[in-house]
Amino acid sequence: MHIAKVVAAAALTLAVGGCAAIVEGTSQDIAVNTTPPGASCVFEREGAVIGTLPSTPASLSVSKTKYNITIRCDKPGYQQAVALSHSGTSAAIAANIALDVVLTLGVSSIVDSAVGADNKYDTPIVLNMVPIGGAPASVVPQLGAATDLTALLADKTLYITEGDSKVTVDYYGTDGKLTRKDGDCTRAGSWSAKDGQLCLGFSAKDETTKCYAVSGTATQPAFRDVNAAADAAPISTRFMAKGNIENLPGDTKACN
Repeated sequence: MHIAKVVAAAALTLAVGGCAAIVEGTSQDIAVNTTPPGASCVFEREGAVIGTLPSTPASLSVSKTKYNITIRCDKPGYQQAVALSHSGTSAAIAANIALDVVLTLGVSSIVDSAVGADNKYDTPIVLNMVPIGGAPASVVPQLGAATDLTALLADKTLYITEGDSKVTVDYYGTDGKLTRKDGDCTRAGSWSAKDGQLCLGFSAKDETTKCYAVSGTATQPAFRDVNAAADAAPISTRFMAKGNIENLPGDTKACN
């Protein structure tokens, strides 16, 4: 009798397991519309290009994961437009997860989370392309020594890159705390604005406080180490959003 129950439970787990994947699948189309149309777009996730669109409006099929997707669109004569397609759990999948917990002790939900079937990306993405030289200064302000960096960066998440390196994610807390996600590890630090410069420090013993001159625009600031060589590549912002959208923890996870 006991063996029969075990077999029946295993069969039920296999039948129900992966129901999120069956309901919504492990891939999804993300639609992109731009005004005006005809822009080419690049999709990036975790610093790697995962697909392109030759001309908008169009859609791209992507695999589902827990990681957000950055979408950058370009059109001759216009500034680059950037958007973030956030990865979250849909209502239909949330209901399936609840069912999985009851019927399979959450086993199938764990499997679906691993493959990304329980996530869904924002779509459609709608972007307004701004003509080069045609935007008022109030829309795309230029940054400099007089910029209020505290107001600019507090409670913001920045996706940054230096040269051709991979994307790193920084969250600037309103309390002066900084959390940096670099690959699979996170580092806790602090940030402050001093004499028109941004200064960052981390808790690791081999890290010293570095200060940066800030340039670029309020939506895509750039940071240059004040002690670096004149020809050193600046740190560029690919995307900036309000809030801790990556839910970065305040503690650290060891970096390799």
